[in-house]
Formats: sequence, structure tokens, C-alpha cells
Amino acid sequence: MSRPVGGIRRVTLALGADAPVCGLLGLPPFDRALWNDAEPGLRVGVLPPGVDEPDLVCGLVQTVREALRDGGGPLVLALHEGLAALEDGQFRGPALRTVRDLAQARFDSPCSVLISERLFEDLSALERPPLPVEWFRPVAVGGVAALRAHPLDWP
Repeated sequence: MSRPVGGIRRVTLALGADAPVCGLLGLPPFDRALWNDAEPGLRVGVLPPGVDEPDLVCGLVQTVREALRDGGGPLVLALHEGLAALEDGQFRGPALRTVRDLAQARFDSPCSVLISERLFEDLSALERPPLPVEWFRPVAVGGVAALRAHPLDWP
């Protein structure tokens, strides 16, 4: 049986990596997200209600940057916003499918952040965007419009 999670759009996130990503999930702010069971090379989840989503998104990117500076394999952090449903104890729905598709993309850079166009527009419209919007470039991944950046290249 499927039921909406709070009946509103949630920021969904996914980590796609060739190596296990479990170490990141215990670090702040990843530890604030509600995660599905592990899938091979991929973890997906949603941000809980009552968090400052722009601040948390920025924190996720910063944590990935710091972790990869210490070494690590290719990794994609994908972010999207949309409806999520709880089904048999797992998050499902269109938002989770989209973020999964984004996270499975692989690029030459050891680290990529992909933000769906919908979420990027919301973040960019803030008075003080939480991420340097000028570092993101448009891409399409499996028909999903997104913006991509390589945070390891940021000054």
C-alpha cells in the first residue's frame, strides 16, 4: 500500500558510487536524511520535514567535497524535489525514480553534483543561493533536465 509522505514535495537525494557509500551516510548532514535500504552502488532517500533544505543541500555538497579530498572513487550526488510515497517501508514514487536516474550517470570527473532543473530553479531564486550557481552547467541525463557541477574544481 502506498501513502504520500506528508502529502508535499520533498527534496529527494541519491548517492551513486562505484564503491560503497555507507561511510558518508553517517556524516552530518547525510545522517539527517531518511534512507531506503541499500541498492548495489546506490542509496536513495528523502529529507525529513522541519529541516532548512537549502542549508542542508549545501552541507551535503560540502561533505562530499571534503570526503573526496581524502580520496575515494567516482561519486555522483543527485538532488531533486518531488512527490515521494512510503511503500512497504521504502520510499518510492516519481521523485525517487528521477533521482535514481540522475545518480546512475557517470562522468569523467571523480565527483559530480547533479541537481534537477526544478530544484536548481528554486535554489537559484533564493536571496542568497546556498551553492555557487555559476559553477553549474546544463545537462540531460536519460531525458531528465539537470544542472551539473564538479565541486572538487571549486576554488
